Amino acid sequence: MGGDKEREERETLRRLKAEQERYTQLRLKQLREARLSLHVDPSDVVRVALIDFAHALPGTGGRDEGYLHGLHGLITRLRGLLLR
Repeated sequence: MGGDKEREERETLRRLKAEQERYTQLRLKQLREARLSLHVDPSDVVRVALIDFAHALPGTGGRDEGYLHGLHGLITRLRGLLLR
């Protein structure tokens, strides 16, 4: 009986990982397709919030690459605005 439970747990974990990968790929596709178009007056004050949804699904417990990717993208876009 223990074997059946272990197989069921492994299958559940496999499905969760597959769903997480599907979600990650979909989100990466959305991010690649998104275009940021901002027109900012340099005298304006801008407040930026970065929301971390990375832990909505179980992760590997490693480094949070998704958050770092988003932060890098934000920095890149803000630099682009400054160079205009």
